[in-house]
Amino acid sequence: MTTTFKTRFWRISKWFAGLFVLLFVFRLIYGYVATDTNTGSDFSDNFFSSIDNLRKNYASEK
Repeated sequence: MTTTFKTRFWRISKWFAGLFVLLFVFRLIYGYVATDTNTGSDFSDNFFSSIDNLRKNYASEK
């Protein structure tokens, strides 16, 4: 029995869509279940203190 390209395309697309949904749901569940044990990687509070010593305008200095 010959299947047309359109039939094969829709069948494969449904498998890929199902796999995508399954992996996406797994990612959401894993994101809620997994805890971040490394709290030292947050550098957002240290950002502005690290750029205080940068010069603003190089052309104005002689």
